[in-house]
Amino acid sequence: MVIDDEYDVRYVICEILINSGFTVETLETNEFLEDKLTASTFDLVITDLIMPGKRNAEIVLDIRNINPDIPILAISGGGRIDLNDNLQQAIKNGANDTLSKPFQFSELLDKVTLMIEKEMY
Repeated sequence: MVIDDEYDVRYVICEILINSGFTVETLETNEFLEDKLTASTFDLVITDLIMPGKRNAEIVLDIRNINPDIPILAISGGGRIDLNDNLQQAIKNGANDTLSKPFQFSELLDKVTLMIEKEMY
């Protein structure tokens, strides 16, 4: 699942993953996060950290509270918050890995593939 409030970012991530053979669902906000995570099984969540109504990587805590075991790749371009602080907070909140925007397509695919492979074994 890909969670990002920016359409262009969400679209690009989805295209990269779909073109690499992954099935992808998306969320624009965290409004239906619990419904999605409890209704379906996902191998991985990729989430932006700067989301409306959320502060300092709070969305990672929300995901962990709903599903403690799902791998989380947290992404951020920084926004109003220092990028490194935000990514470090995501790890403290339970993200498995982080990626800063802008990123290379290959970088995203490498992290996704590695995280899913770890989950399978």
